[in-house]
Amino acid sequence: MGSDAYRDGCAGATDSPCLARRGVLSGIAALASIGIARPVFGPHDETVRYLRREFLGEADRMSVAEGKDRELAFARLAKLANALTVIPAEGEDARRAKADVAGWSIDDGGWTIRLPSDIISALEAN
Repeated sequence: MGSDAYRDGCAGATDSPCLARRGVLSGIAALASIGIARPVFGPHDETVRYLRREFLGEADRMSVAEGKDRELAFARLAKLANALTVIPAEGEDARRAKADVAGWSIDDGGWTIRLPSDIISALEAN
């Protein structure tokens, strides 16, 4: 009978088991939603993001370079992009970083300079 009274008066009682149960369930639901919403990061994702930053910095230097310096900058870009092909990307940020590098291009007087197609394919596959 006492438990029926608790169930019937659960809406207004502050010490009822019903409210305590609701608090536990809402706490579990909150923890579950945090676990689901938490971004996934792999052990190498920071390296992928670092190489992307280096790649974009080198791309900026290439855009203002002339002649032989431009060729050297492109060679460094290709090396950085090639390094990215062998590093796994687990998190969404790291996958986006690889996609940014794969989609990179620069206009050069009517020509579009892109990375070699095998590097682009390898970046898109990861």
